[in-house]
Amino acid sequence: MKQIPLNLNGVHGNIYAGFGPRIAAILLDGLILSPVTLVVMFMKTMGLDLYLLAAFINLIAVLIYNIYLPKRFGATPGKMILEIKIIRLDGQPILWKESYLRYLVMFLFSLLTEAITINAIRLMDWDEYEGLGFLDKNEYLTSMSPGLFQLSSWLIALWVIAGLIVLLSNPRKRATHDFIAGTVVVHNRYLERIRDEMNGQPAENEV
Repeated sequence: MKQIPLNLNGVHGNIYAGFGPRIAAILLDGLILSPVTLVVMFMKTMGLDLYLLAAFINLIAVLIYNIYLPKRFGATPGKMILEIKIIRLDGQPILWKESYLRYLVMFLFSLLTEAITINAIRLMDWDEYEGLGFLDKNEYLTSMSPGLFQLSSWLIALWVIAGLIVLLSNPRKRATHDFIAGTVVVHNRYLERIRDEMNGQPAENEV
């Protein structure tokens, strides 16, 4: 498969979105999703039924945000704001496969965390739980399975750190999930030039 070149003829800037834009997009996405996150966190303190409903709402929200939107628009809202886009290594728009694979590992970590949380809920004294304040409720829940919650946090942190290290150490600025899915993230202003290169015009420094 022919891959997007490292550089484009006549283009002096880096066509690939590096550490700064990628981190900024993640922060913007977190800010955009914060109202949903706060509602979900509040619902999870209101009893088992609402907790399960909140977990379902959160699952749907993250799937839409991290799988549907990238497939539909080639980017999350944070990436759209920063004018960067996810495409395949051959320059084509991503399909469902690539969109799903990019988020697969984080999705599995999310399922693991929810499973640990639901198991902790089974161990709780609900009368004691409901008498606690908002912050104390989360601390009490975590105390039911501290080792498992810590393990989940470490796994997520290691995955994120590994992704950043990989992103910083390769010329196409691909994170770990990009290698899994066969994708790159590029600046929108170079998309037309990338398509021209991939449609048969000479490419520079192709590897």
